[in-house]
Amino acid sequence: MIAGLVVTFSTIGFGLRNPRYTALRLMLGEDGVLCHYLAQLAGAKMGTVYQFYKQIKGRNELEEHVRARLNEAGGSYRGQISFEAAHFLYALCRLIRPRIVVETGVAAGVSSAFILKALNDNSYGILHSIDQLNYEE
Repeated sequence: MIAGLVVTFSTIGFGLRNPRYTALRLMLGEDGVLCHYLAQLAGAKMGTVYQFYKQIKGRNELEEHVRARLNEAGGSYRGQISFEAAHFLYALCRLIRPRIVVETGVAAGVSSAFILKALNDNSYGILHSIDQLNYEE
């Protein structure tokens, strides 16, 4: 195992086909690689990305609240994003400070909660969520 990577023929092949990603992963870890790409996407500095990412990753009040509500409702749902992905959605919304966010497909509302938290922390922006209603007769 190297830096949290299980070394197999498959991972060696992936590493040879994707040397930039592999080098970044070995230097920065998985979170670091995602922050690196998020910084490039948003045209931001890595330090700023890490600041926003660690702000939500280190403070788990929102995540604990969402997890508790999910448990009360019976667990996870099909289509629900991971909390790791939700942390990056939060950081992205903090970085680019969108005026309007349109979310298609709400599932359990995990992404909605983190987007709304980012918009609230920005004191700017609005979220429009669109989902399909399934009525049973």
